[in-house]
Formats: sequence, C-alpha cells, structure tokens
Amino acid sequence: MRFVNLILTKIEERRFLQKMVLTTLALVMLGLVGVLPIQAKTRLGKYYGGIEIGSKGVKAIVLEIYSSPEEYDIDVKMDDTINTSVISGTPEAISETADAVKTFYVRMVEQYKVPEENIFIAGSSGVKESFSGDKLSKLDDLSSKVEQRTGKRVEYLAVESEVKHGINGLIPGQFADRSFLIDVGSGNLKCGYQESKSPHGLNIERFVVITGFPGTKTFTDKVKEEKGNFLQKAEELQTTLIENSLREQLERKPGFQNRSRVYLTGGIAWALSTLLYPENDKGYVTLKPQDFQQFHERVTANLDTPDRIFEVDLSKIKNPQKREKAQKQIEKVANTFTAEQLVGGATLLKGLSREFKFGNKKIYFARYGYLAWIFSYINTKALN
Repeated sequence: MRFVNLILTKIEERRFLQKMVLTTLALVMLGLVGVLPIQAKTRLGKYYGGIEIGSKGVKAIVLEIYSSPEEYDIDVKMDDTINTSVISGTPEAISETADAVKTFYVRMVEQYKVPEENIFIAGSSGVKESFSGDKLSKLDDLSSKVEQRTGKRVEYLAVESEVKHGINGLIPGQFADRSFLIDVGSGNLKCGYQESKSPHGLNIERFVVITGFPGTKTFTDKVKEEKGNFLQKAEELQTTLIENSLREQLERKPGFQNRSRVYLTGGIAWALSTLLYPENDKGYVTLKPQDFQQFHERVTANLDTPDRIFEVDLSKIKNPQKREKAQKQIEKVANTFTAEQLVGGATLLKGLSREFKFGNKKIYFARYGYLAWIFSYINTKALN
C-alpha cells in the first residue's frame, strides 16, 4: 500500500477544503479494490502517534486509523515539526531535542488522547550514523533523556529500513516498477527502489539501496573543515565523496539507470522547489533537469549576500492567500538553512543530477517526504 497518496489527500483536505469527506475517492486513487464507502463522522478509529528524531529536528504525526475486514482508512489529526539541530551533538541540542519529544508526547496524550502504548518514537538513520564510533555516548545520552521524559525507548532505524518505508510511503504503486527514491537528508543521503518481481515466485519485498553518503549538513560541515575557498572545496569534495563512489555503485546496480521516474525528497529538495516554484504547493512538484544547475548558480552566486537568495518574484501568484503561503515557505527555508548549507546541498543535487542522468528521466519533488517514512512506520506498527 502506498500510504502517502492517501495522506496527501487528507492533509490538503484538512488545510484547504475545510474537512470535506473524501474517503472513497482517496482509496480509489490508491488503487485499492473492494473497499466500501465509509461515513467518517459515525465511526471510531484507533489513534496512533509517531515521533521522529531527525538530524535537524523532531517531527510528529497523529493518525486515526480505521481498520476492519471490510474497510481501511486514515485521517491525519496532527503533523508538526520542531527544529533542534540535534546533529550538532552539543549537550544543549540533545536536551532541547529530548524536550521537543516530550512536548509532542504530552500533546498526543492530552490533546489527542492517544493511548501511550500507541505512541512510537523513532530515530532516523542520519542521527544514528552521526553519533556512531567515538560519539556513541551522545546517542546513549539522547536515548536516556528521551526515556526519562516519556518512559519510551527510541528505536533507531537502519538506513535500509528507512529507505523501504520512504519508498512504500511516497512512490505511487502504479509507478513502483519504473521509479526510484532519492532522499537527501541533513545527516545522510540514501537512494533505493523496490524490485518488481520477487525471487522464485515468493511474495517477498526486495529493495535495492545505495547508502553511505553525507547529507546536506554533514557534507557542508566536511567542506568547512577543509582549508581554502568554500565553493571550490565543495566541488572537490562532491567529486571525491559522492560522484566517484556513487558511480561505482551505480555500475553494480544498473536498475537505477534503467528506471524513468525519480522521486526526490529531503530538506534541500524542498528548498529548491520553494525558491524555483513558489506558486506550486501540490504534493508532487514536477522538476526539470536544468533546475539543479539553476538552483546551484542561484545560491553560489549569493553566498556572501544570502538575502538575495530569498528574493523571489511572487507577482504571478494572484491569489493573496496562496501568495502569503508562498512567502511564509520562503521565510521558512531562510530560517532552516544557512547560505553555506544551501550551497552544500545544491552541490550534492547537481552531482546527483549528473550521475543519475536526470536529463533522461521524469523528476518529482515529493513535498510530504518528511512524513513518508514515519507515516509508513506507524502503519506497520499499527497493523501488526
């Protein structure tokens, strides 16, 4: 099941269509059959909460899930984010992150009446990787503080599991056999696709994954550690850390090159879409291959004058409400990334566009990718 096709309908319904009931239509869009129409106002579902600790902050989602032998439906009751930059590893950031988890946890229990046994707390693979080795004590400290505040243990996902949940959550089922996912997070970068056929006729999900690369913030930090011109060092590190190794993996996994659709997610992809297509607030935004070079040129040219990065012409957005929303999104990008991080992320995207040959593919930014894997994760927990 491709959960986010339904979550997109529910989020936009709640925000823009004032709670219209779209159960049957959303399920048909998912490609499900045999699902009966449901009167949402007369039924009682079970509430579940998911809290994700990511590299740049804490995300939370509350779902009301209706499940029976005859029907299945989901309603999104809450989705929210608190930025904390836990990846910095400072004691203050770790405590702030644990406090953010507690804030969401208490809100779920008190405001939404989510049973505590139905709340799941997961840590992203980026956080786990950033606090490995000699930094493992920081991960233990974070886990301990979260458990002290909530009574819950944090489950840190392996990158392969995170990619699997992202694919299940974002890529529409009818395109699964010709698509792949690229997730450029703050802490790491990962790619994957689901194979169209199971081995020996068995009904087993198989995923092909590429991992082991830094994300926007970790890449930027590595560039800053180098001495010399920031723009030059970013290009050099992109070549040594990303392109050379990625090219080698792509040669061993040709399925990526043979697929025609790319679903791109992650904060830097959101920044690109927001600055280049401010008028488009749809769940899936079509991108052009040249967008990645254009975005790179925009941020690198204004590294020393970052205010100019966010000077976007919104005059073509005639609707005042949509124009105000677009402006708020631009301001949110400005409050999320430094100019150096935008350059670092844009450099990664430019390299990815070359190695994955975006010129020959259809490219989509998946707006709700930040909810996709935690959404899929909750549903897996809830239905087991």
